[in-house]
Amino acid sequence: MAKLDKFKDQARKFEQKEQWPKAIEQLLKAIEAMEKSPEDDTDLTLYNRVGDLYQKTGDTQLAVSYYERAAERYGEGGFHNNAIALCNKVLRLTPGRSSVYLKLGTMFAAKGFLAEAKQNMLEYADRMQKAGQIEEAFKALKAFAEMTPGQNDIWAVLAAQARAAAKTEEQKAQVDKLLAEFEHKDRSVQRKSRMSRSMLTGEELPPELPSKRELVFLDLGDI
Repeated sequence: MAKLDKFKDQARKFEQKEQWPKAIEQLLKAIEAMEKSPEDDTDLTLYNRVGDLYQKTGDTQLAVSYYERAAERYGEGGFHNNAIALCNKVLRLTPGRSSVYLKLGTMFAAKGFLAEAKQNMLEYADRMQKAGQIEEAFKALKAFAEMTPGQNDIWAVLAAQARAAAKTEEQKAQVDKLLAEFEHKDRSVQRKSRMSRSMLTGEELPPELPSKRELVFLDLGDI
């Protein structure tokens, strides 16, 4: 703890003199000491401070990397508001950073803000689809649908995304493989899978066979 405080104090002195690289060096030592010593109090503000100082040196890429590390640590600790604020900070600097939309979607879902979670998840999926990363887009929407009950319309969006992205035979085969994963879920999710497959292929749904449980109630007449 004493070593950690020493590095932080030295960093403040360099910051007061606007000697940013030297201040960064001390803060990086503080972070290293903190990560190596579980008994030390965790000061997650260090990541944000390093990011701010990298911005002062004009190194946006490194600044963003430390903001994202801070967001990850805050999210792991359940401090979702802090994580969301940092993700938004990253997007102000680098609007095209697609992975941040996935983080935001996850954080909002954890807080129960489903509208905001859906908006960011759809943004992420759309960006992945446009980048040709169909599987990533599919996984994000699938995960969101599974962790937020009652958001059944996401399955329609999922199928629409897949259909729009599948241009080649290879892509169509990939989408078909991913859709097949749904068929291993429980019966209610299987119905969503059948609907998604119908929207994807344009084919009519075949009649759904009764389950074994339903067969128990058939009228078998006299035996």
